[in-house]
Amino acid sequence: MAGRKTIGQLQVELRADTVRKVAERDGWTCFYCERELLLHVPRKDERYATLDHVNPRSLGGEDGSDNYVLACNRCNVAKANDWLFFVDIIRTQRAELTQLRKDTTQVQRKIDNLERFRNDHEKCETSRIIRDQVALIKQQRSDLVAYARHHDAEDDTSL
Repeated sequence: MAGRKTIGQLQVELRADTVRKVAERDGWTCFYCERELLLHVPRKDERYATLDHVNPRSLGGEDGSDNYVLACNRCNVAKANDWLFFVDIIRTQRAELTQLRKDTTQVQRKIDNLERFRNDHEKCETSRIIRDQVALIKQQRSDLVAYARHHDAEDDTSL
């Protein structure tokens, strides 16, 4: 009997294995705040990985990886069984996307203005500096567009 494991030991191993699988699927980040998470840290550590039931068990949700997301302990406790928590996250993400779109428009205006100026002053010594600024602003715009697309995709999957 020395080699046999207790039910409690088996449950702990099963739970850790489930957390690992969900964590790998979710990229080891909290679904809610996107904090990087770890498995083997003290429970009080803000990076402690927990499983959160998307559809809470108290509201009929089942145990299973399809109903789990990885969450830091703070977000898991804050959410409890409150569906409004999701609504707040979606509202925040949409506000961020709206701001990103405004920023992208402003960056595009700067690009347009700099390109007009460059075209007018192509033979000036400063045109090299302007080309560098245009390239930098285009890269920033590209980064903002990629970021907005990433969040649009997340927004679509969360609805």
